[in-house]
Amino acid sequence: MKNMPANKKKKIPESISPDELNKTLCRLGVEHRPEWIAVIFFIRNLMIRFSSIELEKKSQLRKQVLEVIEKKDFTPESLDRIIHTMEEAFTCSLQDELGLMKQKLASEQEFTDTLLSQIQLLTDEFRKSMNRRSSDLEDFGEQAVSDIEKKKDPGAIIAYIRGTIREIVTHARKDADSWEYKAKTLERYARYDHLLGSLYNRSWFDEKIHNLTEQARKNNSRLSLLMIDVDHFKSINDTWGHQVGDDVLKALAKLIKEQAEAGSGYPCRYGGEELSIIFPDTDEQLAGVRAEELCREVLGYKFIPRKKDGSLGEAINFSVSVGVAELQQSWDAGRLIGAADKALYYAKESGRNRVVLFSEL
Repeated sequence: MKNMPANKKKKIPESISPDELNKTLCRLGVEHRPEWIAVIFFIRNLMIRFSSIELEKKSQLRKQVLEVIEKKDFTPESLDRIIHTMEEAFTCSLQDELGLMKQKLASEQEFTDTLLSQIQLLTDEFRKSMNRRSSDLEDFGEQAVSDIEKKKDPGAIIAYIRGTIREIVTHARKDADSWEYKAKTLERYARYDHLLGSLYNRSWFDEKIHNLTEQARKNNSRLSLLMIDVDHFKSINDTWGHQVGDDVLKALAKLIKEQAEAGSGYPCRYGGEELSIIFPDTDEQLAGVRAEELCREVLGYKFIPRKKDGSLGEAINFSVSVGVAELQQSWDAGRLIGAADKALYYAKESGRNRVVLFSEL
């Protein structure tokens, strides 16, 4: 796809031969320094794969290590500083992840509690409604028997019976309409994300992607998945606050829903600022085209943030990175998600605001 330049495509380092490795270590002057060899290997081959650590922090670490190597400053103090910086990078990352996890768990608990509360209320209302209907029928039966025993006019008895039945049926129909509306409202709450109301929630996504995967494998049909992530979302939250961050996600959700509907897809919230679209009967190339359209629409969207005092700020632009993957016959749903997520990782690592297809990795 566009946005994946040849010189940036192989972001993760390739393996090198033992001879080349030895020459490199000699050139750097660390061939007899195992601690520094370990640091270099870690920075070069492992840390770059950690998606939880921000690119800026990775760059800072690489820069710091290069400066030390250039100065040939291989003292224990210098090594301790490097290791301390690594520890800080991981600690900050873990703290951020923990904070997000706590927010997610609190949000999910609130959603579950609200859903259970609504179910309980509906159950109580339904029980009361049934009790009223039962009481009405019981009163109707007793009154009808009493009138017959008193040998009242048959025409009057029939008129009473007809009128009462008509009234009970009318009330039942009204109750049925009310219960149908309440049931649809409850179903919508259970299926859609509580923050991004236009997108399906994670539990629905998990069930749908599994069912569509099984169906596609059985019918040998196409199925593609887009994994979408807001670029520099943490900076948006840090600069404007989490409320504005939520508003950005809501604006993005509308654009994603429009793109999904145009391709008969299913827009979902996967988690946090990571969203997705499932495209049945769609190959990777067409899904990639839709992803490119989405990137252009998002980049051209002018978001007006609302400040804490209620006033409007200046328009800001944001962008998204997208990973695209198409189901292979031997894959299950987890493999498809993993492939799209890996393509998304490459999109983020290679500059953001771009689309990467898994088949091009």
